[in-house]
Amino acid sequence: FGGDPIESFRDKVRERLPTRVRHLPSAPWIPWVLVWRRHGRAHLEPMTALLRAYRHIQENLPVARLSEQRIPAEPGGCLRCGTCCSFMRPGPVSFRTFRKWERDGALIRDFFRTGGRGEHPTYHCWFFNGVRLRMCPLLLQNIRDNRTFCSVHHLGSGHRHPACSGYRPNPPTCVATGYSLEDEDRLPPRPGAG
Repeated sequence: FGGDPIESFRDKVRERLPTRVRHLPSAPWIPWVLVWRRHGRAHLEPMTALLRAYRHIQENLPVARLSEQRIPAEPGGCLRCGTCCSFMRPGPVSFRTFRKWERDGALIRDFFRTGGRGEHPTYHCWFFNGVRLRMCPLLLQNIRDNRTFCSVHHLGSGHRHPACSGYRPNPPTCVATGYSLEDEDRLPPRPGAG
């Protein structure tokens, strides 16, 4: 095979992308190792949707400044590698939570899709423009130390999914507990998958 597989993946993605997002593969704040792990074998549609989501985030947050800030050490031994967060699929949120995000102008609202009908529907993540994303688009890469960070964490818990606010890294996907990215194919299926 030869060469860097991440760089090769990024080049292939760049060639196939629509013009409006073609510049994004060179953005240093995109967590390419995680994107490659989650999208490497996927069709182009979710990858394009993820890059459009990154463009949307870039237009609404000071991503360059955020990605250069020093990240404090995390309690509990978290390495901030992003593996746990890239696998995390928080459950649906209520109509009430979603409405609060809308009122507050919380960016997270743009990555949910309504599920169910009726007076009080639920909202499911991670979607962008109707396309299911294979990882959280709010997870970005820190340029200084190569660790990942949540792009809306600094805005407070009212801008994150409730599951993310109290989340602590845990097996089986935590690198700090011995998980390796090569173990991904050996993980037990997620409930409701397949």
